Amino acid sequence: MYNRRRNKEEKHTGTVQIGSLFEKYKQRLRPPQGIVISAFCTIVSLELGVVLAPAMVRYNVHSRLLSITTSGPYKTEILIRRRRILALCRETLGELGAPEQIV
Repeated sequence: MYNRRRNKEEKHTGTVQIGSLFEKYKQRLRPPQGIVISAFCTIVSLELGVVLAPAMVRYNVHSRLLSITTSGPYKTEILIRRRRILALCRETLGELGAPEQIV
């Protein structure tokens, strides 16, 4: 084994809270496409009272664009309340994991 140099951040100082261990990953990693879609459908059902099937939603992880393939009044209501829904997505999924736009 070789010894590698440790900096101040890597130094172990005692007990560590479990929540702080996941904070680093929450800031760096993006959730998978399926998680974002299911969270969005849950938020829409809680906010609007409309059950939206995950098959009616598409999400692009790289552009963070969420598109709804349903038509009619459901899509119109979602687009009208877009800001509120996106804010709830940011609370649920974190800043990096939440979609930026709904189309």
